[in-house]
Amino acid sequence: MAKRAAKKFEYKRYLYPELEADQSKIFKAIVGPRGVGKTVLLQQLCSNTQNSFYMSADTVEAELDLFDLVKMLQQHYGFQAIFIDEIHFNKKYQKALKNIYDFLDVRIIFTSSMAVSLVNSAFDLSLRVMLFEFHLFSFWEFLSLKGEKINPLSLKDLVEGHIPTIFNRYG
Repeated sequence: MAKRAAKKFEYKRYLYPELEADQSKIFKAIVGPRGVGKTVLLQQLCSNTQNSFYMSADTVEAELDLFDLVKMLQQHYGFQAIFIDEIHFNKKYQKALKNIYDFLDVRIIFTSSMAVSLVNSAFDLSLRVMLFEFHLFSFWEFLSLKGEKINPLSLKDLVEGHIPTIFNRYG
């Protein structure tokens, strides 16, 4: 269902290409405020990744052993990429991530609106998880969505008033 839901959103946010291209073993954590689009991004990534499985941790028992689940998904069903939304709803996710990283050969990308719990983890996730901060939709992204391509402006351009006419169209 998550893969079908992702098809409704053609536009892919700025983190999408980087996360899709990175096939390294290091787990990826997409962190940011609620409503920023983490779930849609995760569903889009899952939808375009072969042998992938999406789950939302807020829809399963908080006591669920994520390590056992990921092990089963990999060994019995052949999933090589697991996408976990709202991972912080699982009470023991930090220990599970450490064990998955250490003992299973699977790609994990997950979301959380609670980055502090990752940083202050009792388990050393620093070399196992790369944090990606996901921000609100920016003006630059709005222009990109409208098909406008804007090169970065230098301070000199701004001071001298060399501002592209596109800014006049959008205020």
